[in-house]
Amino acid sequence: MSASYEVARAAPASSEAGGSARKSRILYSGFRWDHHDEHSGYHHVVGAPDAYVDGGRLFGGTSPIGSRARRINFLLIDCLTVLRALPYKAVLLFYPEQTSYLSAPLLRLMGKRVVYVLHLGEDYWFDRADSFFLKIKRFNLRFVSRFVVLTEQQQRVFDAHFPGRVLRIPHGAWCEQKESPRSTRDEIAPNSITVIGDTYRDYALLAELIRVLGQRMPDLRINLVGMKYEKLGEARHSHNVVCHPRLGKTEYDEVIRSALFIVLPLSFATANNALLEGLAMGVPVLCNRVHGVGEYLPSERYIFEDGEDLVRRIEAQRMKSLKDREDEAEELARHVTEHYSWPRVRERIEAFCLDVEPRS
Repeated sequence: MSASYEVARAAPASSEAGGSARKSRILYSGFRWDHHDEHSGYHHVVGAPDAYVDGGRLFGGTSPIGSRARRINFLLIDCLTVLRALPYKAVLLFYPEQTSYLSAPLLRLMGKRVVYVLHLGEDYWFDRADSFFLKIKRFNLRFVSRFVVLTEQQQRVFDAHFPGRVLRIPHGAWCEQKESPRSTRDEIAPNSITVIGDTYRDYALLAELIRVLGQRMPDLRINLVGMKYEKLGEARHSHNVVCHPRLGKTEYDEVIRSALFIVLPLSFATANNALLEGLAMGVPVLCNRVHGVGEYLPSERYIFEDGEDLVRRIEAQRMKSLKDREDEAEELARHVTEHYSWPRVRERIEAFCLDVEPRS
């Protein structure tokens, strides 16, 4: 991949200087989820901060998800998006499941191209009917000009409803390497796995994995990060489990880099920040077989079937030489950089919104 994609997170605006004329034609609309730090989350798609309706800066933007203030915040995002849209050709709403109430038909009346980035699957958009506001959002789909989806599975589903308007553009990650992939560091003892996150995690499967690993590999440490540990029941008290509080960036990176694998037992996912972050650090990521998120893995080799299968994979990983682990780490980092770096994703989003050719 071209070195032009290796940019610093801290200064996204300066990296866009050469394409500012094109970027200024898109208004971005969304927010940052509470569980995302400054390095993760889809808000990194924003290429021009001055062309961004940022829900975090509005009333209720720091209130808990589900609170009345946060629901008002989502509505404010939508209203301000309409008010700010006049100078722009296209409007990208990257969390429409939460924020899109009124904007789509109004923006179309204003002559704007309306682009949704869809994170949730067909059950949310086509199957459920449990909310008046959800019905409004579903009605608004007919006014959307184009849809960005994160997986091929989503593309097949939404293409059937909106033929010719759907494009798969994967979720992004920051891929610059400030140090060698972690497997080159001799001091790391490969004797732990790390499980990250709460959203769409299969806690029943995780509890079973903890039980199997506790019996078969009692010396293996299982790091759990950012989970609702009470959902695990007694499994959270197993001798080989370490439940971490919310970690800072340095500690978070270390608990990833020091693991044989990141293991993600999932019930559903279209994309996953922990998966992409692990790959960018050269750490192998294993997922169970769920549609969608598995597309982000380099191959089927990184999908596990059950606890016994996971044991076999851990045993095989422990047997690898340092050279083999170095080679795998380099391959994983290269895979995520080539396919999922944020500048590459931004460029494809921009081209889709504006009907232009990507610059590379």
